[in-house]
Amino acid sequence: MSQIRPLVLGYLRADALATDRELALSTADLAGFAERQGYTLGTVFIERTDRVPAAFEALMTEAARTGASAVVMPGPEPQLMPCAWTRQPPPYAESATR
Repeated sequence: MSQIRPLVLGYLRADALATDRELALSTADLAGFAERQGYTLGTVFIERTDRVPAAFEALMTEAARTGASAVVMPGPEPQLMPCAWTRQPPPYAESATR
């Protein structure tokens, strides 16, 4: 029986000089990192400098919708940033039930 791995989303910042090949390699690096860490990589959001913060806002919406465990970002050592807010009820939900 296989276990379901927690979902992580990816986030890349692409400057005007980033090529499609570089972005594909960075996405593959994120996928490999997620796999080695025991996660499933979902959507990778690519932030274009001319559209900031569109990808970031879409990432936050997707994280909340899917309950993603973390966001993984590239670097010399890829980083996992926890998405704890996706698992917590909004503060107002607690007071409304009392």
